[in-house]
Amino acid sequence: MSTPKPLKNVTVYIDGFNFYHALDSLIKINAARIPPISNNYIKWMSYVKLAESFISQDERLRAVYLFTSLTNMSPEKTGRNQALLDASRATGATVVQAKFKKNKKYCKEQDRYCKFKEEKGNDVAMAVTMLADAYAGATHRIVLVTADTDQIPAINHIKDRFPEIELSLFIPPGRKGNARDLGALFNSPTEITLGRVEACLLPYEVRAANGDIITIPDDYKKPRPAPEVPPAETT
Repeated sequence: MSTPKPLKNVTVYIDGFNFYHALDSLIKINAARIPPISNNYIKWMSYVKLAESFISQDERLRAVYLFTSLTNMSPEKTGRNQALLDASRATGATVVQAKFKKNKKYCKEQDRYCKFKEEKGNDVAMAVTMLADAYAGATHRIVLVTADTDQIPAINHIKDRFPEIELSLFIPPGRKGNARDLGALFNSPTEITLGRVEACLLPYEVRAANGDIITIPDDYKKPRPAPEVPPAETT
């Protein structure tokens, strides 16, 4: 009787900030429709389920890294964002947090320099983590989820130094055009569809390791369909 081959380790590295803004763009497009479609519910993502959807039968999911930042735009947004990060940790993702920093940039709309808040540190953290795992021999396949070209140097280094590691790129919804240069480094880069996102949502309640229940924010609940209006009776 032949001994089954050991499963290959797959590690998934998700650019949470890049992914969130891709979802936000989809929501704005749908909100502009007549009548508008509310799909904020797609932000209540299970990044572990998403990672599991990339795995084949001869592989096992070693780890899911979610690189993101806790927004500080408003108490409401911060609360929703914190709930998502807590739920992500509770379901098995390793959350790596960066910070927002104030910066001045030229604003075309107002024709002047304006203050912006920019996320800092995620790109470097993602690259360093991928390289550390590659040098440690911890993974057989790297799955990168981003459209950010800042990861090109790290991917080029891994391709040159570790040709035995398989590399896969999954592009956030609607961002394929932004990822042309990055995608050129991969065989068959794949854009994530809205259908895949909808199949990888968190439940409305998530139990943390300490027993606490993390509840979906109201803004992320899927809207109920409008009740059907019966046809008017004719006489």
